[in-house]
Amino acid sequence: MQAVIQPNDLLTLLLILATAVILGRLLAPYITSIFTSAPNRIDRIVAPIENRIYRLLGVDPNRGMGWREYFLSALIVNIFQMSLAFIIFVFQNILPLNPQGFPGLNLDLAFMQVISFATNTNLQHYNGEGVCSNLPNCPSLSPMPGLSYLSQMTAVQFLQFTSATTGLCVAVAMVRGFVSRSQNMGNFYTDFVRSLTRLFLPLCFVAALIFVGLGVPQTIGGYQTVTTVEGATQTILVGPVA
Repeated sequence: MQAVIQPNDLLTLLLILATAVILGRLLAPYITSIFTSAPNRIDRIVAPIENRIYRLLGVDPNRGMGWREYFLSALIVNIFQMSLAFIIFVFQNILPLNPQGFPGLNLDLAFMQVISFATNTNLQHYNGEGVCSNLPNCPSLSPMPGLSYLSQMTAVQFLQFTSATTGLCVAVAMVRGFVSRSQNMGNFYTDFVRSLTRLFLPLCFVAALIFVGLGVPQTIGGYQTVTTVEGATQTILVGPVA
């Protein structure tokens, strides 16, 4: 059977493409300034923060790296991040922000989820509103394991942030290598920090303001069991907003 693209679907695809092109055109000069260290109006705000991070890490932000050192730096940073997320997944049952009482993930499942989010694959073999232990206030909603608020807000969202940042940094390093044809691929730590402080965090701040303006509710409290107007009992799933 031959697939047919509906007019509405085609219009949606064209709108997405047009939006990507327009945003790319608008953001390209700013993103270029991030990775070329060109002077920017926000330098006086974020530069002191970045310099403190460099001093804390013992990093010289102006020292260039060859491709091997750049690759190893990216690998080390991501292994550290993955290890931290793995610990949070496995021990979420004894960590805070777990009002539903979710148990810790099995080692194999925790490892799979860490790899998934660290590689920006985002394959989810869990249910955020999964198995609960404090019945009947939190009934078993799914046979799949659940994630605590801490796991969702730190391990999952953290890796979604840093995986995108790593991908962007590596892509920029490849462009530098092709364009300059030199051994200097830039400094991974500098690219990583500047991507977060000057691009991803500001974009998320704007998105958060939009959510607030729309009145999106958010809480770190447990699920609420209420009685409906018909007299039935219903569990309302609440939690942080992605």
